[in-house]
Amino acid sequence: MRCFNMDKTTESVKGFYDKTPFPDFELDRFNTKDDLLKYAFPFAKYLNRIIPKDASIVDVGCGTGQLAALLSLGRENVVGTDLSDTSLAKANQLKEKLDLSTLRLIKTDIFKMDLNEQFDYVLCLGVLHHTHNAKEGFRHILKLSKKGGYVAIGLYNKFGRISLYLRKFLLHTILRNNEKMKELFLKKQILSFQDKERFRGWYNDQFEHPHETAHTVSEVLGWFKENDVEYINSIPTLKLAYDFNLDADNLFDKDNINLTSKHIINQLRWIFTTANDGGYFITVGRKK
Repeated sequence: MRCFNMDKTTESVKGFYDKTPFPDFELDRFNTKDDLLKYAFPFAKYLNRIIPKDASIVDVGCGTGQLAALLSLGRENVVGTDLSDTSLAKANQLKEKLDLSTLRLIKTDIFKMDLNEQFDYVLCLGVLHHTHNAKEGFRHILKLSKKGGYVAIGLYNKFGRISLYLRKFLLHTILRNNEKMKELFLKKQILSFQDKERFRGWYNDQFEHPHETAHTVSEVLGWFKENDVEYINSIPTLKLAYDFNLDADNLFDKDNINLTSKHIINQLRWIFTTANDGGYFITVGRKK
């Protein structure tokens, strides 16, 4: 097994996910490949629909591998990477149970990746904000992208996360050990509580995580500019009077929005409009 010299933040986060793999799930729910689509979150289904079948994909920080597993259906080159042994073990159980031969799972640290290959699509969703340096982490994952390839990063937003911080404070103080409030706060995020392992994983990730940071659109656009990446699109949209439609819009289509001011105003709306998603936003760029 490959060994890594880890900073304190990475060691803490790895330890957390080794105890609480994410996104967790009950393995016996997945008995056929069709179940991957049946139980996938809407955004995972959306990515599977819009990413071309001939594309190569790497899911950096794949966790328990459900997204990478879904994307491997009908595609020849899909890789999932993660540092958590427990999360990867569960991902491998899923891979072996469903005989996903085109899915490769690799243990690696974002800051020490040596895959020696590049991909058409680099996905890093909900990962960089759990590292000791999200900006530097972005620079490292960009190495995995082909020239002209797409990079999608999911981060917590400083404005959108405000509501979650309030809920977290309440659950850690006056609502401590209140199971009904736990369910209420997570209800719109995961919809169903039938999978108890999924509920436990989501609760711990949102309310008990040892390290997270939050970021603004301006920060991400700055990362893009510094690393010669063209802004393509985002969810939520940066437009003022427009809602992104997963049924009609393509996240990898160029959005010609004027980036100079509108996104600053729009983020204030995210305090309320992204509250149910934990203040999460996704930004897509294309490597020049």
